[in-house]
Amino acid sequence: MKKLYHFTSRDHLHGIGRYGLTVGDVPTDIDRCEGQCGVWLTSDDAPAGHGLEFSAVNKKRYRLTVGVAEDDSALIKWTDFAAKNATPATIRSLHSSGGAFDSWYVYFAVIDAPKIEECIDMETGLAVEGWRDMPEGAARPVPPERRYKWQKKLMKKLRRLHAA
Repeated sequence: MKKLYHFTSRDHLHGIGRYGLTVGDVPTDIDRCEGQCGVWLTSDDAPAGHGLEFSAVNKKRYRLTVGVAEDDSALIKWTDFAAKNATPATIRSLHSSGGAFDSWYVYFAVIDAPKIEECIDMETGLAVEGWRDMPEGAARPVPPERRYKWQKKLMKKLRRLHAA
């Protein structure tokens, strides 16, 4: 079992506690605003170097720990995926946003909530008891059956912003 981490904000804990890790944008062509729906993970237990500071919310605040089978076909190391699926400009852009890219993985499926082993508050270093029962935050939860619709909507929004 490979121990990996996902960093997130307080606003996302409610949805993750309810549905698990369901969405994330994995850019394949940053200039054309194209990508795939996948969950970002890292083998690095610290939030620095992952480009999280560019988020509108504090995604460095909470660290979720997940165990993924090493032979799980949904798990792929970012650098392996990028070499076959992402444009050079996309790779350069993502790698410049966070120097820890060699620790990145993408999971192209849902990580169910029970598979999340713990939630750590990175400000206190303490485990967050009852994190699965957090009240809903500003981020709208995305159930597994709506993950591709979420990603399609995100890509449409990014294309509009890119065209402006």
